[in-house]
Amino acid sequence: MRRCRIHGTASSTRRGFTLIEMIVLVIIIAVISSAIIPSYSRYRDRARFDQNVQHILELLSWARETAIQTNANSVVRFDHQSQMFTVVVEQPDSSGNTDQPAALQESQEAAQQAIQPRAISLGEDMNVIPLQSGSNSGSMSAGPGVNGQDLVFRDDGTSSGMQYAVAGTGNGQALINVNAVSGRATLVDTVNSW
Repeated sequence: MRRCRIHGTASSTRRGFTLIEMIVLVIIIAVISSAIIPSYSRYRDRARFDQNVQHILELLSWARETAIQTNANSVVRFDHQSQMFTVVVEQPDSSGNTDQPAALQESQEAAQQAIQPRAISLGEDMNVIPLQSGSNSGSMSAGPGVNGQDLVFRDDGTSSGMQYAVAGTGNGQALINVNAVSGRATLVDTVNSW
């Protein structure tokens, strides 16, 4: 019988990576990275755009609810320079001509004094264009003056009505409509060509 030597062959079959295998591995990692990084960048831009649109909708909803709760007008202003929405709650007429008991009037005044203006900043990667409905015609036109771009929510839940065209740097676009009769802000259309 012949005996085989196994331990001598085991060391000869073990080997490391060759230079060609390492180069192929680096090329595969580079190709995968070149596909993933732009996709992640587009995903991040889209997520930031969607988040800013949601912030606008939440702010408009808060302005409407505050106007109803305080029985005072809430005014939403947009500043193009700073890309900032600001909500200011106006003080109601203090002439005392209300149908409520004096105890309720005092509690409403205290609640109104506690409401501070609320603001959100969208950043440089967003562009918002307030669109105002024409008074005589049914067409929409951009409001050139600051007063023409104010959105007013009244204490009965109605509003002056407004549309906001929102555009992001990543080709995202949205149209937010504030209904004049119901005062509700809704997202009408979103175009994401990311």
